[in-house]
Amino acid sequence: MPQNSAVSIDSYDPHAALAVIESLDNVTSGELEVRADHPGDEQHLTGWLDLALVIRQNLVVPGRVNQAMAGWKARHPDHPLSEK
Repeated sequence: MPQNSAVSIDSYDPHAALAVIESLDNVTSGELEVRADHPGDEQHLTGWLDLALVIRQNLVVPGRVNQAMAGWKARHPDHPLSEK
């Protein structure tokens, strides 16, 4: 999994959020799904992994993005981006 110690993943910062999502570009959708469902020692990354997957699966389908994001927020209510 990509690592960047300069990026905070525990609070909302739009630049950091974009950096986290961009760092997941080279991770396959299958790996994102597996790691989001079974995070092991990466519990703090679950919301980010799931968000990257939601973006990939729904961004190209007009009308599904809002519904997909609502579902993501429901699954991750404590994630810093859920409040935005």
